[in-house]
Amino acid sequence: MARLVPIASVAERCGVSEDTVRRMLSRGQLPVAVYALPSGSVRYDSAEVDAWLENCKRTTNPPPPHERK
Repeated sequence: MARLVPIASVAERCGVSEDTVRRMLSRGQLPVAVYALPSGSVRYDSAEVDAWLENCKRTTNPPPPHERK
């Protein structure tokens, strides 16, 4: 079962505001599963957030030119 976290946790992990997370989700820039709970709360899959962050780290920080093959 997925570990579900609130938007505040997603924002903290990403180093951005909750509004930024909402914008990223609405634009499809943060491709994580969104779970609407019976209480009306919304939660996000923690593992998907971690995977997205890891992917960003790899794609936005390419090696310096002298280290590229």
